[in-house]
Formats: sequence, structure tokens, C-alpha cells
Amino acid sequence: MGKNENISCYITAGGKAKRINGRIKAFIEISGERIIDRNLKIFRELFSEIGIITNSPKNFHEFKKSDIIIISDIYTDIGPLAGIHAALQNTKCKYVFIVASDMPFIQEKYIKLLSNAVALKEYDAVVMRHNDRIEPLFALYNTRILKKLELFIKDGESYALRNFLKIISTHYINISNQNIFYNVNYEEDILKTK
Repeated sequence: MGKNENISCYITAGGKAKRINGRIKAFIEISGERIIDRNLKIFRELFSEIGIITNSPKNFHEFKKSDIIIISDIYTDIGPLAGIHAALQNTKCKYVFIVASDMPFIQEKYIKLLSNAVALKEYDAVVMRHNDRIEPLFALYNTRILKKLELFIKDGESYALRNFLKIISTHYINISNQNIFYNVNYEEDILKTK
């Protein structure tokens, strides 16, 4: 695919991980390799600009010496919307690929499906969907939605990402492979990856 200069990649790593005893999910090892290291191998091939969005930047200090940008939420305690907002405000690119830090089975071809969609038509967002379940943390967002997102957040009526996607031009890509969206929320989820 090569690096797309119009798209940056930001990894959301801001959750409190209460269900997994506060462990940093990005650092959980799957087959002897941390999730974040597995995924960065793919992302570095595809994106010139890569960032990590975290409210605990000290946990990711090892990346400060690399090419990875470390940023934090501007709005706190509102969930994934805050991470998307921070990425959109920080990026130098037209689009941001937002991805959760706890997904160990990401594949390049699905990222390519997202980028191909925005190459054909300039959507506000392109989101993966399987079995009517949307995956807004494996999606592309256009930076032009930043002001709308800020208004949505400030309105405070809802912080549900699903609701925000309804008021912007969102394109959904239906796929049958739900394994790529597998994420680690509980200790037993780690065991299922072996």
C-alpha cells in the first residue's frame, strides 16, 4: 500500500482498564509480543504520522525517543470521543485512522479498505461494521468534523460515539471477519488468543 501522506494513525490508549486489573492493555503480550509492538510494525509501513492518545503519558515514555507523538485528551471523562477529538486537533493530515490499543489481530488489508473508501468519496467518517455492530475505534475520520465534534461534546447531551456518527456523513463498510476487532478487556480474553 505504501505510506499515505493524507492519513495519520492515532492509537487510543486512554481507558482505565478496570476490567483487567488496571493493566496497560497495549503492553499485554500475545505470543510473546506486546500488542502495541505488533501493531506498530503494520502502522509504520502505512503512515508517516503516528500518535498515541493517553491520559497517562508516563506509561508510554519509551516512545518519546522514537517517531511516535504522545498526546492527551483535552476533554476528560467522556470516553472515545475525547481521543478522536485530540487526534483531529493534533494531526497534520486530512484524515485520521483511529484504532484501539487492545486489538492484537489487526490486518493491513482492512486499513486499506478504509483508505480506498475515502479515496473514492470524501466522507466525514468511514467505519467498519460486522453483524450490525459498528467499530468506531477502527475507523477513518476527516479533520473537517472537528468543529462539529466540539459542538457535540460541549452540548453534553450525549457522549455516545454512535450518536455522533449519525449527524455526520458516515460510510460503513460491512465485513464478515470479526476476528480483527477482537480486543482484550478481561484476563480470560488473553487466554483466548493462545
